[in-house]
Amino acid sequence: MAEIILLCICLLALSPPLIAGLFGKSQGRRFWVWFLIGCVLPFISVIIIFLLPAVHEESTELNEKK
Repeated sequence: MAEIILLCICLLALSPPLIAGLFGKSQGRRFWVWFLIGCVLPFISVIIIFLLPAVHEESTELNEKK
C-alpha cells in the first residue's frame, strides 16, 4: 500500500515539470530546459511557457521571406 501512495506522490510531483517540458517542446523550445525549470518553479513555469510565443512560428515566417 505504501508503494502505491509513494507512486501517486511522485506522479503528482512530476506533473507540472512534464507539462512545462512537453508544452515547451511543442512550441519549439528545449524539453529538458523547461522540465528543469518546472522542477524548480512547478506552477509558475507552466504559466510562463503558456504566455511565451512559439519559436517555430517565427522561424517559419523568416524562412518564407527568404
